Amino acid sequence: ARFGMSVLLALMTGIVFQGAGNRWGNDDGTEVMKEVNNHWGALVFFTLNAMFLSAQPLLLVFPIERAVFIREYAVGTYSTSAYFIAKTMVEIPSSFVQQAVSALVCYYMVDMQGNYLYLVLSLTLLSAVSASTALLLGA
Repeated sequence: ARFGMSVLLALMTGIVFQGAGNRWGNDDGTEVMKEVNNHWGALVFFTLNAMFLSAQPLLLVFPIERAVFIREYAVGTYSTSAYFIAKTMVEIPSSFVQQAVSALVCYYMVDMQGNYLYLVLSLTLLSAVSASTALLLGA
């Protein structure tokens, strides 16, 4: 469901901002500013998708796992920091794949001009930060 939602939102983003990365208009300053705003809007939408698609599952799952965590913490199985680091490390590979697929769809539909790998890595790091913040807030 998570990857399906990611692909669906990537397709919607690609449709809304289709070709925005390759248009620069004419020499008129207002037309160039309009295209810069289109580029900026596409990048903001990419980052918001990365953040919310990685944070939402953790916000919903942690309250279910909370009773198990409290029981295992009370027994001394592991510490809070070990749980937090483990959850973050487990989240990074799936987040990388999710962001790679999402960026692959959007990158070519929007005609982005930058480096694809840098986009995927920055979206992955952003989603890791977002997931960690969601885990912190869910506690």
